[in-house]
Amino acid sequence: MYKVLRIATRLCVGGPTIHVSLLSAKLDKERFSTMLAVGQIEPHESDMSYVATNYGVEPIDIEHMSREISLTHDFKALMELIKLIRKEKPDIVHTHLSKAAILGRIAAWFCRVPIIVHTYHGNIFNGYFSKTKTSVFKAIDRFFARLSDRIIAISHLQKEELVNYSIAPTEKIDVIPLGFDFERIQTNTNKAKLLREQYNIPDSAKVVSIIGRVTHIKNHALFLKIAEQVLKLDDNVYFMVVGNGDLLDEIKSKASKISNNERIIFTGMVQDMGLVYSATDAVILTSINEGTPVALIEAMSKQKIVFSTNVGGVSDFVENGKNGFYFNQGDVSGFVDAIMNWLNNGSTYAEIGERASKRAYEMFSSERLVKDIERLYDSLLK
Repeated sequence: MYKVLRIATRLCVGGPTIHVSLLSAKLDKERFSTMLAVGQIEPHESDMSYVATNYGVEPIDIEHMSREISLTHDFKALMELIKLIRKEKPDIVHTHLSKAAILGRIAAWFCRVPIIVHTYHGNIFNGYFSKTKTSVFKAIDRFFARLSDRIIAISHLQKEELVNYSIAPTEKIDVIPLGFDFERIQTNTNKAKLLREQYNIPDSAKVVSIIGRVTHIKNHALFLKIAEQVLKLDDNVYFMVVGNGDLLDEIKSKASKISNNERIIFTGMVQDMGLVYSATDAVILTSINEGTPVALIEAMSKQKIVFSTNVGGVSDFVENGKNGFYFNQGDVSGFVDAIMNWLNNGSTYAEIGERASKRAYEMFSSERLVKDIERLYDSLLK
């Protein structure tokens, strides 16, 4: 049996938490023994460690590892990881998210772990930092890529970006899309009624939801611009903001200045996403940068109509106009026109929802993800 140590910076709201929890639980237990080591979430972030708990995974706490840069805490976290690796002697160390990628790979290299793998869930090379800082982070990633036996990109576009940024040569990067346990998200009319009654949303109204951290990179400011225009044109549509984040108060303040703002609803963090998808008719994504956006894929699996900026791996699974819609960054009128067309011709969109669900299950099943990762591990172990 081979031992895998999976290291993630933190278990906050987002796709990486689902990804590492699922892989830690579902790898073939006759061949792989998996441990999950995680750091601390930030004060403004919502804890999503319950996902790991629901899968029966008990994460190992790395007390001093967090997203923020701190030489003192980072050094202590590195010592914690080295101690853990020396104790457990894993055959594979697999890192996820930026801080874990740096500290985890240093610790694994220092302890001479046979195989080191890193997954890029997104990247911080666009929309996060200044040009100077971004250049520094690119240089750091190029260096640490040398310590990796293999790098995983979660979309073909992401692989192209990593190659173009000279992070690693193309032959060192494998594309393995995310995978999801769609059956864990239960949707039904009772759940839809429960959430709509909670927020006084009429049964006849359409609900457009944005799901995820309320933070700069998700660009809720664009979402509000779109909502403002649509609310002026249709009096039977509601917009729902699902999630918490460092910009939540700012976005709430901006929303309060919009006409008909009583139809913009803030739910905060919702653990049972079945409630959200049951009450939602369409999901919108306005991000500046993404890896593979979880909310869109989950929404598609439930036959919801999706409207998104063309970022990250979106165009890998959304066929524009066939199973969803995407637009260039900042194209407010494109979003508004498409949403209004859907609101006015909803009955003709059933096939789009069906095709969306089919694509989500074909590309992003948890079974496919697990097999792909096991196949990669086997090839490296040989």
